[in-house]
Amino acid sequence: MRKLQYALGALVGLSMLSATASAGDVYAIDLWLSDDLIKFPPANPAAETIISSTTGSGMSGYAMDFDSSGTTLIGYDTPSGNLVQIDKNTGAVTTLFPITGMTATDSPAGLSCDPTDGTWYLSTVDTTAGADHLYTLDVTTGAATFVGTIGTLVFNID
Repeated sequence: MRKLQYALGALVGLSMLSATASAGDVYAIDLWLSDDLIKFPPANPAAETIISSTTGSGMSGYAMDFDSSGTTLIGYDTPSGNLVQIDKNTGAVTTLFPITGMTATDSPAGLSCDPTDGTWYLSTVDTTAGADHLYTLDVTTGAATFVGTIGTLVFNID
């Protein structure tokens, strides 16, 4: 079992942390060590369960969240620029759509679904313009709609 490290309450080396609404487990992809899709109870990260390796699936990214029902896990695949659906039981990755509507210098960093109304939000890092952006995201088409500037090097939302 890998050793999980804490820094100011955040897990280091894990990407795309997302908790289910129903079971309360936290899901993550370990991009640092293994590309494994893992889950663990929030109170005991050392009790992780490796669901599957995403190596070779094309999945690599820094953003994912469950939909408002807590059943469908949506992520952003950095190499392809696509939204993907991740099967939380098997780790299988299904490509959905490319994200459209962002500025050319934006790189998605955070993805979050508002559980109260199902609105999806996407944060982006724009290192060339010096200001990061917030978008709403239609996960049925991949269309991003600009909401506003949210600062510099925000990296992600949750």
